[in-house]
Parts: sequence; C-alpha cells; structure tokens
Amino acid sequence: MPPKQSPSRSSTGKTGQSSQPAATQSATKAAPTAEQIQMRAYEIYVAGGHQEDMSEEHWAQAEAELRGSR
Repeated sequence: MPPKQSPSRSSTGKTGQSSQPAATQSATKAAPTAEQIQMRAYEIYVAGGHQEDMSEEHWAQAEAELRGSR
C-alpha cells in the first residue's frame, strides 16, 4: 500500500490556501473581452449624448474601467 500523502501547504503553513497575496490574485483575473469593452463603450457613448468621433476615447475609457485602472 502506498504511503499516505499529506495535503499541500502554502508558505503560510495553512492547508488549501494560496501563498500569493490577495492583490496578486486579483491582478491575475482574466482581462475583459472585446465584447465586454464594446458594450461598455456603447453605454458611455449613449450616456454622453451620442457624441460622434469619440469612439476611440469611449473604447479607452471602457477598457480602463473594466480593467480597474480608471
């Protein structure tokens, strides 16, 4: 019979918890999709009174908001 393996432990010595700080964990979450950015950019466009020639600014603003770097 093979020896029993103990549960993995993090550098904190606690079982089942990541050794990464919380800030690092949240920074590794998935980036927003192009569709999510497009939808938010459209919301900004509508809220801004349908201003023309602002699509790049709306896209940049939407992307920054969704990435949390506003």
